Amino acid sequence: MDYNRYSENIRSMMPLAQFDGLSMMQMNALLNIPFEGPSPVKFRVIDEDTFMEVPILRQALHLMRILEKGDLKQTAVGYIPPKIVEDIYNLGAPEKFLDYYKTLNEGRVNIVRMLKEGLKQAGLIKVRYNKLSLTAKGRKGLKSLNLIFTSLTTSLFTTFNMACFDGYSNQETGNLGRAFSLWLLNKYGDTMRDGDFYYWKYYDALTSEVDELPSAYTCRVFDRLFVNFGIIEIRDIWHRESFSQEYKVKKTALIDKLFSFDIPAFH
Repeated sequence: MDYNRYSENIRSMMPLAQFDGLSMMQMNALLNIPFEGPSPVKFRVIDEDTFMEVPILRQALHLMRILEKGDLKQTAVGYIPPKIVEDIYNLGAPEKFLDYYKTLNEGRVNIVRMLKEGLKQAGLIKVRYNKLSLTAKGRKGLKSLNLIFTSLTTSLFTTFNMACFDGYSNQETGNLGRAFSLWLLNKYGDTMRDGDFYYWKYYDALTSEVDELPSAYTCRVFDRLFVNFGIIEIRDIWHRESFSQEYKVKKTALIDKLFSFDIPAFH
């Protein structure tokens, strides 16, 4: 027996306070294969009713059903036509500041840009000659909604750049370890907590890769990602008297319908 390798394997499975009780093996899985193997987060098999509870999945299905009827010609600048953008937006979670615009287009609506790119990265749709169309995988997904759920979720939790909509300098903050943030929300989200509470647990685990800027984290993870899955409730209030912001979050019941979680005995 190779005792050195055996000892290394044992150490990799030991819970670590730095990772909030997760092992090095589990954390590596969350960072690289977030819903597979030793990852403490796994997809559940969901039915159509649960699928339709998820804002971004409703939006994805709407767009894909349009494409099922035929290719969709985009505008000259490569945008989805405004009427379809508005229909997609109205199926999902509201975005801040969009009330200022009389008309909506893809360039103004972050969720539509995020949805289109996420579906492309997931291999469910494609763009050719400025036309959107379904892939073979996308057509298969319309017959098996779990495929859309797992493929789009994996794309948005791994490859899509959540930093593309903002001007924060550090690209890794919030992007790295999105599934770890999901795991933290499930573990601590039964009660309303400050958004910074989650950031500092995230920062303690990934200090060398992210910066000390909680607002970048809460913007990218909570406001941009989790809210569009319907798994988070956000209380965001600006108090003019004290010139301070109250930003608190808690999980919704939907999180447990979509994912299963392994909570280690060591906390």
